[in-house]
Amino acid sequence: MGILSGLGPTWKQFDDLEPGDYLFEIAEPGDDGWLSEFEDQDNPTATMTYVNWRLRVIKPEAFEGKLFFHRTMWDATPQKLAQAKRPYDPKGFTRQFIGAVAGVLVHGVVTILDEYLDKHGDPDPDAMIGLRFWGSLRLVPDKKDPSKSYVILTKAWQE
Repeated sequence: MGILSGLGPTWKQFDDLEPGDYLFEIAEPGDDGWLSEFEDQDNPTATMTYVNWRLRVIKPEAFEGKLFFHRTMWDATPQKLAQAKRPYDPKGFTRQFIGAVAGVLVHGVVTILDEYLDKHGDPDPDAMIGLRFWGSLRLVPDKKDPSKSYVILTKAWQE
């Protein structure tokens, strides 16, 4: 089974980038690799596993070459899912991201292109290194603290 089999909800981090449209390139993973796990401070059995995307800015030139991170959750324990306000499939959001940058839409169904799949048919992040796509960054309020806001990737599309 592939590294990204069963993918989904997200946390994005774009420090020092202004809202706007950017051309990104998927870079090699950091020293910690593609995956990281986080546990809930109140319940250690409530864990989430994320894909750690490193994105290099290609355009605009003012930010060219800077690396930024985009984390997409691909798994959660039943205990973590039970904490959600409403049920969701933890695979959906990462599939949506990968489909937007490495897939095609046919009759309402997104299919990831073969060159970005491993031999088992699962998304292969190593095959996506160097893949370029446009992303729209927008400022959104922090749900936990309305006096704060942060920049997130709200939309992605192929170059």
